[in-house]
Amino acid sequence: MKKIWIRFVGVLALFTMLMPISVMAEEEKSEDIQSSPTSIQEACAEEEIAFEHDYKNNQKNKVNVYMFRGNGCSHCHEFLEYLSSIIDNYGKYINVVTYEVWENQDNAALMEKVAEKFEEEASGVPYIVIGEKTFSGYSSSMNEEIQNLIKEEYKKEDRYDVMKELGVDITVSNDNVENKANKTSSSDLIISIVSIVIIGGAIAFVVIARKQN
Repeated sequence: MKKIWIRFVGVLALFTMLMPISVMAEEEKSEDIQSSPTSIQEACAEEEIAFEHDYKNNQKNKVNVYMFRGNGCSHCHEFLEYLSSIIDNYGKYINVVTYEVWENQDNAALMEKVAEKFEEEASGVPYIVIGEKTFSGYSSSMNEEIQNLIKEEYKKEDRYDVMKELGVDITVSNDNVENKANKTSSSDLIISIVSIVIIGGAIAFVVIARKQN
């Protein structure tokens, strides 16, 4: 009886020692990855690219196109322009989710995690992910390959999605976004009108003052 009791205590002690390790492993596995995804509408507005399409994000059964970008990056700008140009024909196939990485450290860390999943380094932007295929950089010579890849991925019943693999929330806004170029033009117009009024008032004040003298 004494031996059985000793064995029981030993097994209990071993279980107690291993339990924190398993809990820590589970916590690490379920740890949320922070990121700030943006829609193609928001990205185009930030880059002052016209986006006048009836397009909805977060649609089920579509191919998710992930784009890691930097504000002011010329090749990122070109890729966004390209996506905007094909959205009428390819919008039924794709959800576009973008991540700005030059000013957002969480997004930059996510880009590294995604690259690790593909056993590569994300050396620059745009870093584009479609299914199991990645692209570092962008040029118009890639357009046909990207279009074919989108169609191929769309036909697949079992698609690989790296963000689902990482447990990352990719929900983006469906709100209409006013292009920054339009906002800037409106702001410039208001500033110009206010300036004219102030200058005109100052001139009128000087003229009246001189007449009174």
